[in-house]
Amino acid sequence: MKTRLFLLVMLIASVASAQIYPSPVRITGFAPPQLNWTNHLAANLPVYEVLRTTTVTGNWQHFFFVTNANSAMVTNSASTNAPAVFHKLGWFGDTHMLFNYEFFEEEDFGFGPCISGQMTVSLLNIGTWDFEDDGFCFEGFHVTGSGTLRPRTQSWASSPYSAQFDLTSPPNSQFLEATLQSITTNNILTCTGMVGTVYQDGFAGASPIGTFRARRLQ
Repeated sequence: MKTRLFLLVMLIASVASAQIYPSPVRITGFAPPQLNWTNHLAANLPVYEVLRTTTVTGNWQHFFFVTNANSAMVTNSASTNAPAVFHKLGWFGDTHMLFNYEFFEEEDFGFGPCISGQMTVSLLNIGTWDFEDDGFCFEGFHVTGSGTLRPRTQSWASSPYSAQFDLTSPPNSQFLEATLQSITTNNILTCTGMVGTVYQDGFAGASPIGTFRARRLQ
């Protein structure tokens, strides 16, 4: 008996820290055997994983990876007489992007940015930052030196889309709340930069310490 093919529309985003974020990936159509989807966030060279199982309850197994594409051919190749094959699409990873970075204190007195540097950013994986104080910081709250940039949350409910990134691990507890900037060229969404606010976590919650802007270099 030829196995019938079913599509189970379940979307997950897998990250190195094992934390699960709400996924911006959405299936847009399935005309067997072609599966189409979209990603609301402008990830760089995103990698998607198609998994499959013969039971509704799971036991998902890797089927194949798709890199930097929004469609794939999902054929019935389970080699089983099971009455159904279920598939799941996951956003597996993306490639780091390089940004320049400038930070402005809440009260910069017209001096402009007082922290500058570069950071590597992935929407799912841990990146890095390397910042220097140019001597015009009055409050001195912003971290300097180098450290890790860890994805914290993502918001894809409405455009423009936003994301949060921890600048480093505690005790510094500073994070970026970024509005993602992007352009669409030939139906490909590309991240060009981000702007937003830098926050310091504390006992009373998060407090803004200034704003930042970042322009993509690579």
